[in-house]
Amino acid sequence: MVTVLTTQYTERLQYILTELLGNRLGIRYAVTTNVNDFNATTGVKINYTSTQQENSLQIIPADLLFENNIKKQKIDVINDETWHTILWPNKSGEIPFDVFAASFYLLSRYEEYGDTKRDHHGRFEAKNSIAFNHDFLQFPLVDHWCEMLKEKLKAINPNIAFKQHQFNAITTVDIDFAYLYHGLDMKRWTGKLVKSILRFDLNAILIQIKSTLNVKYDPYNTYQFIRKTVRGKLGYFLLMSNNGGHDKNIKVNGNAFKTLVKELYQNSDFIGIHPSYASNQNFKMLIEEQGKLSDIIKQKIDCSRQHFLKLNLPQTYRNLIDANINEDYTMAYAEQIGFRASTCMPYNFFDLDLNQLTKLVCYPTCFMDTTAIHYLKYDALQMEEITKKLLNTTKNYNGLYVTLWHNSTFVSPHVKRTFCNLLEKIEFN
Repeated sequence: MVTVLTTQYTERLQYILTELLGNRLGIRYAVTTNVNDFNATTGVKINYTSTQQENSLQIIPADLLFENNIKKQKIDVINDETWHTILWPNKSGEIPFDVFAASFYLLSRYEEYGDTKRDHHGRFEAKNSIAFNHDFLQFPLVDHWCEMLKEKLKAINPNIAFKQHQFNAITTVDIDFAYLYHGLDMKRWTGKLVKSILRFDLNAILIQIKSTLNVKYDPYNTYQFIRKTVRGKLGYFLLMSNNGGHDKNIKVNGNAFKTLVKELYQNSDFIGIHPSYASNQNFKMLIEEQGKLSDIIKQKIDCSRQHFLKLNLPQTYRNLIDANINEDYTMAYAEQIGFRASTCMPYNFFDLDLNQLTKLVCYPTCFMDTTAIHYLKYDALQMEEITKKLLNTTKNYNGLYVTLWHNSTFVSPHVKRTFCNLLEKIEFN
C-alpha cells in the first residue's frame, strides 16, 4: 500500500494516480488530505504537497491537477539524464518535477484543447505539439517516467511488488478501398475504364476486366498476404461509406463487400468501424455506419479508428462513447510517426471539458504506412529503420506495438518487404 498526501483530491489527480500507480505500476494506494494521518501511516508514502514531511517521497505539485478549467499552460521543458525530459522542473522535491501533472498533461492531450491551429482536414498537427518540438515524439515518455518512479519507490521498499507487463503487438489494417475494381458501382467502374482507355493503358484495362470477373486478380486484394504474414494480433477497420469526397469505398451493401467483411471477421482477432470522413461531424451517420457493419457480422461493433485520423477533442470521443464504442485506435498523427500521447500503453480517455474519466480506452498507434510514404517520403530502408526503432522502444517498456497499414499500400513491393521484415523481428515472451 502506498499512501499519498495532497491538499486537494481532485478528479484530475484521482485519474492520474489510478493510471500511473494503479494501472501501470499495479500497486494499491490510499489518498489523504490529513497531515497527522499521513505521518502516522507506515509503509511507502508520497508527499504531493509543497511542505516537507518526514519519511516520504516528495513531489512538488504544479497547479494543473488542482484546476478545473482549461487554459494556456506555461511549461518549461528541460532534458535530464535520468528522466529524459522534464516538464515544470523544480529543485525542491526528490523527484525534480511534478510527474503526475506532466503525465496528465500528455495523456489528456491538454495542448490540443487550447491550440486552434489545424490543418485543412481540421486536425491538430504534430508540429504544434510539445513532443515534436522537444524531440520526444518517438519516445514513450510517460512510460519512462513510470519506470523511474518505480525505481524511486523500490529504493524506499525493495519488497514492493509491481505489475509485470508483457510486450504485445497489434497489426491493424484500415480498409478505405476494399478493392481497386471488384465490387465498384457501375458509374465508378466505367469512369476508371474510360480513363485507362484514354491513356491507352492496355494493362490497366486487362486487370480491371480480370478483377471484375475474379476477385483474386484485384490489386488491392492483399488480405491473404496480410493474414499469412502477421504475427501477434490482427485487426481490420472498415470504411462503411462510398458517398464520395473522401469516402470512396466499394458498394458497402454489395455482395463483394459483405463477403469480404465476413471473411475478415472469421480470420482476424477483431474488426472495427472506420467512421467516414463525413461522419466525424455527423453522429447520426456514425450510428448508421456502425449499424451496417454490425448487421453484416451479426455482432456488436465496439472499436474504431477515424478515417483520415480526424480526431477533434473532446467531441470525436464523445460521439464514440455515445455510440457505445469502448476502444479507439485513432491516437496517432497523420503527418508524423511516433507516440502522440507519449505512451505505448492503452489508457482511458479523460474528458477535460467535463473534467471526468470516461470508459473509452485509447490504443496509441505509433506507425502508419502512408505517413512514411506520402508525408515523410521514406524509402524502403528508412521505413525499415523507423519501424524497427519503434518496435525496440516499445519492447523496452513492455508496451503494445500498434501499427497501421492499408490493404491498398501492399501493391508496393517495398511496403510488402518492410512489412515482412518487420514482422519477422517481432518476438514474444
